[in-house]
Amino acid sequence: MSSTWQLTAPELTLVQNAEWLLTKQQITGKVYELLGTLSTRYSNLLLQYPPADAAILQPTPKIARGEYYRQLPYVILDQPRFFKQEDAFAIRSLFWWGQHFSIHLHLSGRYKAQYMPLLLRHLQQGRLQQWHTVLAEDPWQHYFGPGNYQPVTPQTTDISTAWQTLPFIKLGQYLPLNRWEEALPFYTSRFETLLQLLHT
Repeated sequence: MSSTWQLTAPELTLVQNAEWLLTKQQITGKVYELLGTLSTRYSNLLLQYPPADAAILQPTPKIARGEYYRQLPYVILDQPRFFKQEDAFAIRSLFWWGQHFSIHLHLSGRYKAQYMPLLLRHLQQGRLQQWHTVLAEDPWQHYFGPGNYQPVTPQTTDISTAWQTLPFIKLGQYLPLNRWEEALPFYTSRFETLLQLLHT
């Protein structure tokens, strides 16, 4: 008979300790508060830099949580969050337990076609070198590292080729969790930068 359900000594200690789960719930509540504050700030910035297509702002902002993105819990704010068939214009703010805070621009379909010439110009002018971009084929992965997000570098050929080949464009930045106190200004400034990049 298999005994794979039996606990190791560290697991047995942990399963008897409710305090860490209560602490996790408290932290998650603070993340919700952070994202709620951000949503208000984002709304004000979207008034300053409105998308050319007003339909992008019709879906209301959404905060959601899950437990199993690459086996770890997360909380997200999607604002704007326009997803319709192959068309997407979204900015996702992500808290990923044990990993990072991050922000992600996701363009596909007609919005990719609309904004790609502008982003290619920014790329060639070196305005994106603090960002990362996805060179892989799955637009729903949000981790930074080999196989997904890669830093934007002065050598832009691979990036421009990927953008023209893939059905989407993603740009992202992240902030380590040990810089927690910087999360609010990090998200606010990066969100504003993304809107500015799509307007100039």
